[in-house]
Amino acid sequence: RQPQSSSSSSQPQLQFPVHRIYCVGRNYADHAIEMGGHPDREAPFFFTKPATGLVVVVCGDNHNDDNNNNDTNSMGGGNDNTDNNKHVISTKIPYPLATNNLHHEIELVVAVGRGGANIATEQAHHSIYGYAVGVDLTRRDLQAKAKHARRPWDSAKAFDRSAPCSAIVPHDDWREAQTLLVPQSGLSSSHSASSSSSSS
Repeated sequence: RQPQSSSSSSQPQLQFPVHRIYCVGRNYADHAIEMGGHPDREAPFFFTKPATGLVVVVCGDNHNDDNNNNDTNSMGGGNDNTDNNKHVISTKIPYPLATNNLHHEIELVVAVGRGGANIATEQAHHSIYGYAVGVDLTRRDLQAKAKHARRPWDSAKAFDRSAPCSAIVPHDDWREAQTLLVPQSGLSSSHSASSSSSSS
């Protein structure tokens, strides 16, 4: 349940310990407006997901994972054998209970490698271990009920398997990884796994 810390098959797959996942809400202006907020009047805020929300996404050359849940009531999975999709995501996640309106958001995950307090902004990058691609899953119908009742979002955000995450790319390798991955994905991102960010 912990993101692997190496994207190279020639290196050992290390495990990065995750205590909790910190997410940032209303940090993405367009999505804040979509959800009825006003980014200029409402400051970003934090919410959390538990370590049990983490799902390590398996990426690699086309293959089938016999351990995956093949039930039709699941998300993800599937292999595309075209040359343009040599690296595929094969992890399947069961559709969560108690929701008919499940949303997903692609996020930039920042893995914080060491703790601290009152860290100066210009020194903060020294605490970063690496980066990954994550998904923030939300039971949006439960979130709407919680918002209406002015109650916490735990049932909507903090459920098991609510935070799929790729392998972590170490900070020192990030610049090279950006040139390889960003043009292919075409994704704009926002997220923080020992620290994790989201637009809620």
